[in-house]
Amino acid sequence: VTLPHETAAARAAFDAAQNAYRSLAAGARPDVVRQAAAALAAARSGVADAQARLDDTIVRAPADGVVSASNLHVGDLVAPGASVATIDEDGEPYVRIYLPQSMLERVHLGERLGVHPDSQPSVTLAGNVEQIDAQAQFTPQSVQTAEDRATLSFGVKVRIHDRDHPVHGGTTATVALP
Repeated sequence: VTLPHETAAARAAFDAAQNAYRSLAAGARPDVVRQAAAALAAARSGVADAQARLDDTIVRAPADGVVSASNLHVGDLVAPGASVATIDEDGEPYVRIYLPQSMLERVHLGERLGVHPDSQPSVTLAGNVEQIDAQAQFTPQSVQTAEDRATLSFGVKVRIHDRDHPVHGGTTATVALP
């Protein structure tokens, strides 16, 4: 009684195998290949998106140093580019000075200047002019006279060569101008 059913099942399995063989022998259809390629591209895009979101969860410091203050608490949401900590940089700190417009010709980019930390007045450190602001930092509300123009001040960044680390972040210093 089961022999006819077994024969029919065997015949169906044979036909299915034969159809599968013909399909494999003919090769994949172009539309199936395109679908698979699209699925692969979508999966790769998903991985790249997930990696980018993961990268956004990592806080990176712009320089080596010691975290001296944290602005975050557990559960805080942080906007991209927002400050989350204060870092005292290792190595070569800088001092920012402000010069009136009339004194700008006394300093030039790359020029070497002496820096005297107020915490150690007998120490003279070497510094180099790293940046001179292109625009005035302190400008009177109304610039109409020569006296008003003389009060325009420009920021100058002087990088200090601080090998022994006598200068602490946030301390003040005097810069000797030529």
